[in-house]
Amino acid sequence: MVTDDYYIFTREAASERLLIVFYKGEASKTIDVDLTDTSIFGAKGFTLLNAGPAATVEASTVRLQLVPQTVAIYRID
Repeated sequence: MVTDDYYIFTREAASERLLIVFYKGEASKTIDVDLTDTSIFGAKGFTLLNAGPAATVEASTVRLQLVPQTVAIYRID
């Protein structure tokens, strides 16, 4: 997923799946990402691997709290 403010993608291997979020915005932002038509549909949770806010999952949507000018890396559970 790409917008003017953020870029979200996954890196997947047999032993690990990651969600990476680059955010270049100047203010904090909360976004909801629909996982329905993605390779990570059905994810049960996201564990933050670096500093920043946690992600929450509800049904087929992940809610991300974006911190200005950061990169967040989550392990997909």
